[in-house]
Amino acid sequence: MTECAISSTVDAGSASDLVVRLQRSIKAPAAKVWGIVITPETMRSWLGPQVFEPQLGGRVLIDVLHGSRADGVRQRWLMFGNIVTLDQDRELAFTWQEFNVNDLTCWPAPTTVSITLEPQDGGAATLVTLSHRGFDALPNSRQEYEGYAEGWSSLNDLDSLAKMCET
Repeated sequence: MTECAISSTVDAGSASDLVVRLQRSIKAPAAKVWGIVITPETMRSWLGPQVFEPQLGGRVLIDVLHGSRADGVRQRWLMFGNIVTLDQDRELAFTWQEFNVNDLTCWPAPTTVSITLEPQDGGAATLVTLSHRGFDALPNSRQEYEGYAEGWSSLNDLDSLAKMCET
């Protein structure tokens, strides 16, 4: 079962941090899930990056093409960043910065996407949490947060990951 909990959390001594959080329990050990998360070919199959270099500082690039604007032009975004956390069988995190190809604008600061793995059922299953945080640093933080909450929820990425892991 996929749960999507979209929340606003407060870190001690800091401003509110808008966090999109998706969770999915996968019937596979963390080591198997990690192998699929961290391998460029399988990562591409469930999350879609065109470039994924699984090492600290490694590059991540996602090229997204959406439906047409009112003027008939298709919307295109490049999401790019670098891996900032690589903790085997536990956590992958990378920065995420959006560049709108159509109007040549870029977010002034990156956000962070993290994928954490937590063993369940004595190691036979894994709770996978995908979190996207850092929207507060953006000028239209609430709008960006809500757009990504809807986007992440509708993509079913964790369901795709589960299918790969549970076969």
